[in-house]
Amino acid sequence: MTTTVGTGPNPAAASQDMGASQQPQSGVRTSLPQPMPGRGLRIAGLVTLSVGVAGVGAGLGFALAANRLADELEASPTSYRRSSESTRASYATASTISYAAGAACIGGGVLLYYLGWRQGHGSSTTVEPMVSAQTAGALVQVAF
Repeated sequence: MTTTVGTGPNPAAASQDMGASQQPQSGVRTSLPQPMPGRGLRIAGLVTLSVGVAGVGAGLGFALAANRLADELEASPTSYRRSSESTRASYATASTISYAAGAACIGGGVLLYYLGWRQGHGSSTTVEPMVSAQTAGALVQVAF
């Protein structure tokens, strides 16, 4: 059995036996989209920023837990337990550390995103002459 496939550069040459191992050429070219410059930095910036927001949220949760324990200790001073005070202090310390780490991640994420954005846009300088009936000069435009 012979079939003719007209998708190659020469349709007559594309006739082949179905039992043959050669595949007809389809002439279809695939190309991957070109990656945008700085895309990786922007993605890393968004991930780091998200981690920072989660850190600040964890700090808020630890602070609320520490305040709740402090309120319980103040409400009944006769039933003071050293373990509750120790837990409150641990929550307060965890809150401070979470706030600091979250803020650092937020700052780093913003910086990474900015660097990725800047890499994608680059800096450019344009000088254009300006001439009119009364004056002559140049317009200098700098973008970074």
